[in-house]
Amino acid sequence: MISIRTRLIVLICLLITVLDILSCLFFFIHTKNAQETVFKKLGISLVTMLAQDNEVGLALDHAQPAFLGTPIKKVQAFDRDKEIGYWRIANTQAVMVEEKAAWCGIQSNEIPARDDSKSSDTPRINRIISSSGEIFYDFSVPIFEKRTFSEEAFATQILGEDNIPAETKQRILGFVQIGLSTRKLHEKIREVILYSIIPMGLGIIGGGVFITFFLTRYIVSPLKHMANVTLDIAGGNLSRMIDVRSGDEIGLLSMNFNQMTKSLAKLYADLKLEIVGHKHTEGLLQYRLKIEELIATISANFINLAPQEVDAGINRALKIIGEFGRVDRSYVFQYSDTERKKLDNTHEWCAEGIEPQIDKLKGMPVNHFPWGMEKLERFESIHVPRVADMPESAKAEKELQESQSVQSFVIVPMVYGGLLFGFLGFDSVRNEKKWTEEDITLLKIIGEIFVNALGRKQSWEMLQKAHDGLELRVVERTTELLEANELLKEEISEHKKAKAELKKYEILISEITDLPYICDTQGNVVFVNHMFEKLTGLRREDFLGKSFAPLFDEKNLKIAMDVYARTLKGESPLYELYFKDTGVLCEYKNHPLRDEAGNIIGVIGTARDITERKRMEEMLRKTNQTLRALILASPLAITVFDSYGNVKMWNPSAERIFGQTEEEVIGQFLPIIPEGGQDEFRALLDRVLRGESFMGKEVVGKRRDSSPVDISISTAPLCDARGEVVGVVAIMADITERKRMIDALRQAKEYAENLIETANVMVVGMDMNGNIRVFNKAAEDITG
Repeated sequence: MISIRTRLIVLICLLITVLDILSCLFFFIHTKNAQETVFKKLGISLVTMLAQDNEVGLALDHAQPAFLGTPIKKVQAFDRDKEIGYWRIANTQAVMVEEKAAWCGIQSNEIPARDDSKSSDTPRINRIISSSGEIFYDFSVPIFEKRTFSEEAFATQILGEDNIPAETKQRILGFVQIGLSTRKLHEKIREVILYSIIPMGLGIIGGGVFITFFLTRYIVSPLKHMANVTLDIAGGNLSRMIDVRSGDEIGLLSMNFNQMTKSLAKLYADLKLEIVGHKHTEGLLQYRLKIEELIATISANFINLAPQEVDAGINRALKIIGEFGRVDRSYVFQYSDTERKKLDNTHEWCAEGIEPQIDKLKGMPVNHFPWGMEKLERFESIHVPRVADMPESAKAEKELQESQSVQSFVIVPMVYGGLLFGFLGFDSVRNEKKWTEEDITLLKIIGEIFVNALGRKQSWEMLQKAHDGLELRVVERTTELLEANELLKEEISEHKKAKAELKKYEILISEITDLPYICDTQGNVVFVNHMFEKLTGLRREDFLGKSFAPLFDEKNLKIAMDVYARTLKGESPLYELYFKDTGVLCEYKNHPLRDEAGNIIGVIGTARDITERKRMEEMLRKTNQTLRALILASPLAITVFDSYGNVKMWNPSAERIFGQTEEEVIGQFLPIIPEGGQDEFRALLDRVLRGESFMGKEVVGKRRDSSPVDISISTAPLCDARGEVVGVVAIMADITERKRMIDALRQAKEYAENLIETANVMVVGMDMNGNIRVFNKAAEDITG
C-alpha cells in the first residue's frame, strides 16, 4: 500500500512539472511574438524610410536609377544584423533596381510583384518561402507623386482670374519592396530557449521538489484533524467533514465516517423542510383564497357597470389591488392615437406619501422604449425586482423608472381583439420587491377585466359619436349643397380666367431656348417644350408619360438617378449630363415640385446646352498651358504687376537675373528698383496704365545683393474682360554684358584713333571701293 507521504510527493511534483511546462510555453510564445513584432516594425521602418526619401521619388519620376544608390546605402546602414535579403524599386512600367544579398537563396521570380490596382498608402506585408526553404517577409509600400501647383492655376493667376482649379489627385510613381530573412530571428529565439527558458524550467522543478520534501514531513496532521472533527460532530455540528481522501486505512475510515455524517445531516434537513413546507403550503392556500375573493369582488363590480362609469370603477379596483399587493403605485396605460405610436397614463392609484405621475406621463412615444414594448407586443409580462440591474438595452426604460424613484416594478399586457390595448402595472418606490407567480397571475386576470370594460366603453363611445355625427352631417350636407351651387358658379368664372393665364405661360415656355421639364415621383416625363427634340433627337410625344431612362447611357443614367433621388428628398442639385443619341452636354438644375400642402409630388427643372461652352473652356485650358510653357522657357525675365506696382508673377529667368525667388517677391512692390528710382518707375507705370507701351527702354535695376544691373524693358498694359487696364506685363533682358562690351569697343576705338593720329609714319586706310577712310597727320605732312 502506498503511503500518504509518497502519494503527496508524487502529486505535487506532477503539478509543479505541469505548471513549469505551461510557464515555459507561455514565456516562449510571448518572446517569439515580441521578436516577430520587432522584426516587422524594422521591415516597415526600412521600407517607409526608403519610400519617403526625396531622391527615390526623383529617380522614379525621371526614370534615373543612378539616384537610388545613396538612399539604398542609408537603409543598409540600419541593417546591423544583416537581415535584408533583397530590395526592389520599380516604377509602374518596370523594375528599376533589384539586388539580393550574397547569402540570399531566393530567386527573382519568387518575389511577389505589387498590384497597382489595389495599392494604398499603407505598407503591405507578405510571408514568402523560397524554393530553398528559407523564409522571408516581404514589405512593400507605394510612392506617390509630390503635390505641385497645377498648370491651370498658374495660368489663371497670370490672366488675373479669380477661380483657381483644384489640385489634381496624387499619382503613384512606383513601389519599394524590401525582403527580410528570418534567419537572425530564429537564432534569437533559439538563444532564448537555450539560455533562458530551459534554465528557468529546471530551476522551477528543482525548487518545487525541494519544497515538496520539506512539506511532507508534516503530513501526519490528518490524524489530528480527524480527531477534532469527530468531537465537533459528537457535539451536534453535522456540517463538519473529515477532509482526508486516500486509499489507506485512515482514508477508508474517514470516508465511512463522512458518509454517516451526511446521512444524519440529510435526515435532520428533511425533517426541517417538512415542517417548513407544511407551514408554507398552509399560507399559500390562504393567499390564493384571498386572491380568488378579490377577483370575484372586482369582477362583480364591473358586470353591471355603465360605460360612463368604467373609469371610476378602474380607479377603485387599482386602489383595492394596490393595497392588497402592498405596492406604492398601481396604474393603467393605453394607446392615445389610432396609429398606436403614443401612450397615455389614463388611470393611477398611489399609496399615501407617494407622488402621483399620471399628469407627467402623457403622449409618451412608443419608439422611445423598444425593450419593454417589444416584450409587451409579444404579450409577455415584465418583472424587474431591481431597477438598477436592468440591461443596457433597456436604458430608456431604466431612466424613466429612476426619474420616478421606482426600485421594482411588474407590468402585464392588456390584450383586446388580438392586439395590445395597453398595460397594467405595479411600482414599488420605498423598497425593492419581488412578485410571485400568483401576484403576476392576479394582475393578468385584473387586466383582462379592465380591457373588457374599456373595450365595451370604447364601443359605446364610438356608437354614440356615430349617432351624433349622423345628425350633424345631415345638417352640414344640406348647407354644403346650398354653398356648392354658389361655389360652382364662381369656379366656372375662375376657370375661364385661369385658362387665359395658362395660355400666356404656354407661349412663354414654348419660346425659351432652354429645356424645361417636369417629372413625377416615378421618373416619368410629364412635360417638356420644343427644345427636347433639338437636344435629344427624339420626339417628345414618345416620352410623355414614360421614364427618362432611355435618354442616357449607363454612366449618365446612374448620375441622373442619384440626383433625382436627392431632389425627391428636398435638395436642389446642379449637375451635368450627356444625352445618349446626340452627345449634347447639358447643365441641369432640379427643384422639388410640391403641392399646396407642401408635399413633394415630383421634380421640375431646366436643362441648358453647354456643349459649346465646354469646348471653349477646353481651348482656353490648352492655350493657358501653352502660354505657361512659353513663360517658363523664356530666357527673358517676364513679370506682371498690378495697378499699384506689386508683383503678381515672376518667372525663372527673373529669378536668375535678379537673384530673388518668386515666393520672396510675390505681393511686394517691385524690389528691383534701386534707391532714387521709385518716382521714375511710378511715372512709367502710370503711362502704361493709361494704355501706352514701351519697347527696349534701358534702365538700371538692382539684384538681390543690391548690385546694379542694366536691363532693357518692354511693357504692355494687361486688361480684364471689360477692357479696363488692371496691371502691366513687363519683359526684361539683362544687357549688362552687352553694354560692357560696347564701352570696351569704344575705348579701343579711341585708343586706336589716337595711336594712328600721333604715329610718325604715314597711315592710310581704304575701303573695298578704294575710297580713303583713314589719313593721319604724318600722311598729310608727307604728301603735302
